[in-house]
Amino acid sequence: MTQGLSAVDSVLPPHASVKVYGVGPSLHIPTLCAYLESKGKRNSGRIAIVGISGRYPRSRDLEEFWEKICKGKALHTELYDLSYITDGRFPQIPLDRFSLDDYYNAINSTFTTNTKYRYFLDNPGLFNIRFFNLSPRKAIKVDPAHQLFLLTVFKALKTTGYSRRPHTKTEACQFATFVGQIANDWAKIFRLRGSNAFSLTGNQRSFAASRVNYHFK
Repeated sequence: MTQGLSAVDSVLPPHASVKVYGVGPSLHIPTLCAYLESKGKRNSGRIAIVGISGRYPRSRDLEEFWEKICKGKALHTELYDLSYITDGRFPQIPLDRFSLDDYYNAINSTFTTNTKYRYFLDNPGLFNIRFFNLSPRKAIKVDPAHQLFLLTVFKALKTTGYSRRPHTKTEACQFATFVGQIANDWAKIFRLRGSNAFSLTGNQRSFAASRVNYHFK
């Protein structure tokens, strides 16, 4: 965290201040605020959001997500509502994700869940490996979260007009990629299935940012 803040601090112009607003709970917010808002830091406060993209439950993109929020639509599905149960099963859970019958337990004992709702992304595996220059052997080891992040970054940059082609306005610029990722389930799965030369770069959270930098180098 400190190294990342130092890197940001070193490239921002001097003699200004930054005000930080947290949009969600994070253990890093107090550290971030104290660092950027402290006097004497070389910060300008000139931060612009020039592109944005995202994937959300029941929403293919940010526009659809925002439209449903404005209309007050719920984006969750109640799992064990009796109207959804057929022959004692829960068919609304995509079978390629997991079988709720194997994990549901009202008591929520070890390795089970008593959750009442689900929030699944549509088509999370829809990823063009050739477009992103990944071989099938390498792509199978890439965490789906990395794939979604790379695809989302591409779409965000597309809205700004940036691309992989050199441009006079960006050739002399320095760029940095900062990523926050919570889970690392894909790596745990492949520890059980066996690893190969692509397992490290494909699964470690620290390589999510590097994957973006490498593709857009």
